[in-house]
This record gives sequence, structure tokens and C-alpha cells, in this order.
Amino acid sequence: MAYFGGDHLEFAWPGYTPESLRAEMIGYAKNALAKRLHAIGMEVAV
Repeated sequence: MAYFGGDHLEFAWPGYTPESLRAEMIGYAKNALAKRLHAIGMEVAV
């Protein structure tokens, strides 16, 4: 994943850094996958 910082990032998402955005996206993806797997009967440690 490429990271782009600069003024546009601070303007679009005040207070976020590229690292915190990446961590948030990964957390969301893990949670979404865990919910889908749970729906079909599989348990996953997130």
C-alpha cells in the first residue's frame, strides 16, 4: 500500500496519519471477515 501524506491528508482527515488510516482499514477488514466467517459457522481469532 502506498502512503501519501502532505497537506491534502490533513485537510481531508484532520488528525489522521497514514499509519493510523492503514491500521483503521486493516482493523475494519479483519472485523468484516470475522463477521462473514462467523455467519457460515467458522470462528476466527481477530
